[in-house]
Amino acid sequence: MWCIPPRQDAALVCAMKQVLSVYKHAFDPDYPAGCMVETSVLCVKEVRPAPPDGPGQIERYDVEYERNGVAHLFRFYAPLKNRRRTDVADNHAAA
Repeated sequence: MWCIPPRQDAALVCAMKQVLSVYKHAFDPDYPAGCMVETSVLCVKEVRPAPPDGPGQIERYDVEYERNGVAHLFRFYAPLKNRRRTDVADNHAAA
């Protein structure tokens, strides 16, 4: 749940409207509108294989895992161009 301090309501809403107004502009291939999101993902390795499935059973998996570093994802979006791209930075294992 988002909690916006009352004294900052108007300024935040104004800034949000300015960002959203960018997507109302006509498409210009020389200056495409886009955004980038950076996130980290924990890489895990299974410690033991999952138990075998039998007929009519749903897939099962073991919840025990071993940490295997962190991967950094960079996602690029150009919604008016209908393009997406994800780049994965090097996997950094704990020292």
